[in-house]
Amino acid sequence: NLEPILEFLRWGFVLIVRKSIDY
Repeated sequence: NLEPILEFLRWGFVLIVRKSIDY
């Protein structure tokens, strides 16, 4: 099942976007 991987990628993407906006 790839659900856990998709969740992890989505979470990482959100963190990166937040850092970019913060910067």
